Amino acid sequence: MRKYDKISYSKWYKNHAQEKRDKVREAFLALRIQTLDILGNKCSKCGYNKEKRILMVDHVNDNGAAEREENGQSWKYRKQILEKIKSGSKEYQLLCPNCSAIKESDRNIKKLISEIS
Repeated sequence: MRKYDKISYSKWYKNHAQEKRDKVREAFLALRIQTLDILGNKCSKCGYNKEKRILMVDHVNDNGAAEREENGQSWKYRKQILEKIKSGSKEYQLLCPNCSAIKESDRNIKKLISEIS
């Protein structure tokens, strides 16, 4: 097995940076398409499905910030989400921007009420 050589890799990357970025972009896109397909390709609240590019994977239990802090927003983390969804997890849903904003607003109102009480 070839030992990792940082200098050689740096030279290779310098000459192949765009190719590397394109491959990573393609891999992320393939992962996103799989995730959208499994989650139904539409907003789970209103059913919007005209423009899939704007659909967002939402954490049903509002623990997305904690998950991202723990795992980062890496390929590995997104792959973990896909694997959870494939295994039947109901922790994730697709939301359009409007439904996501409404959910966020409702969460903020509940938080404010609990702080006042």
